[in-house]
Amino acid sequence: MHQKDLAEKLLFDYNDVFADVINGYVFKGNQTINENQLKDSKIRTQFKADDSKLHEQERDILKEWCDSDIRIAICGIENQTLPDEYMPLRVMSYDGASYKSQLIDKNQKPVPVMTVILYFGTEKRWEYPRNLKNIINIPPEIDDFVNDYRINVLEVAWMEESELECFSGDFKIVANFLINRRKNPGYIPNDPTVIKHYDEMMKLLTIVTNDKKYEKIISIPTDNKEARSMCTVAQNLINIGRNEGINEGKSQSIDRLTEYFMNQNPEITAEEARDMATKILK
Repeated sequence: MHQKDLAEKLLFDYNDVFADVINGYVFKGNQTINENQLKDSKIRTQFKADDSKLHEQERDILKEWCDSDIRIAICGIENQTLPDEYMPLRVMSYDGASYKSQLIDKNQKPVPVMTVILYFGTEKRWEYPRNLKNIINIPPEIDDFVNDYRINVLEVAWMEESELECFSGDFKIVANFLINRRKNPGYIPNDPTVIKHYDEMMKLLTIVTNDKKYEKIISIPTDNKEARSMCTVAQNLINIGRNEGINEGKSQSIDRLTEYFMNQNPEITAEEARDMATKILK
């Protein structure tokens, strides 16, 4: 699996985060789904295409919502850092595969399938169609005979305050950060809420911000893991930036001193000159 895809999925694979997304978006903050009611479901399915070959498709996260042993629904989450023009076709394919797989078990009645798309873009909104009929050309005379298919897109960084309050925990921390970052690219996080899934959140922020410093934070030791929040993340970012600035300045000084030594003594090699410069500035 591609590392970028894996990093996007890690946080939302936790039942508490997954349940929070569904409760916040679908049920408007009502705690309808309990994390203990969620069971992992198969994310890979096979299908035959027009070339008659067997192909495999993989969706991001899929879980069964159950009450005891009774399935209520199948819920999926798809993560998008960029908008996808053909997302209705993709989701229709994913959901269709989930419906088809339910036909195998004759002892259980089929249950509804729903998919939520988390869009993490901060520079532009999701401007592509959110239903099937708006991405395909349908002759007017057959329009009534073609079924439409609608997708559910949550534009995380574009939520209003009232929408944000429907969520809690790690997802709310991520959403609050992206909302503020969209409004102010130089935003310094000041959310004191404790992050439960720290490593996974830093990996997600690395992807959605395209900034590798968040991944570097994971390796920074901390005395109190219970106090890790976006406030400590901000302090770590400042420290990393300061150290990178110091190292960059030192590297430039070594380059200049190396050049000086080579100009003063044309007989020495570049490697020897750099060794001399490094020892002086060590």
